[in-house]
Amino acid sequence: MQTQNSSVRLATSAAVVAKGRALAARYEGRGRFTVASGSTVGLVYSVAAPAGERNPEHWLCDCRWSEYNGAMCAHVRAAARELARLDRSEARQAVTA
Repeated sequence: MQTQNSSVRLATSAAVVAKGRALAARYEGRGRFTVASGSTVGLVYSVAAPAGERNPEHWLCDCRWSEYNGAMCAHVRAAARELARLDRSEARQAVTA
């Protein structure tokens, strides 16, 4: 996972954004997600959102990009997409309850 003291590089290329839309992500609870690798079958990355942190630029992933102070990798983008989906689902349930 990335270190907190070094300068952070954001992954913003169109390819990374598109990959983040395609990856399968699952919320595991307590700010933790698992995200399937887009290139290696069976490989899963862990994404962690620090307590109360909703900005994915501050989330951590255990992929190689994040190891070298990269942020907003495709795995974090997939996890953020899953969180948004869950938020919409909860909102729908509250409206229909």
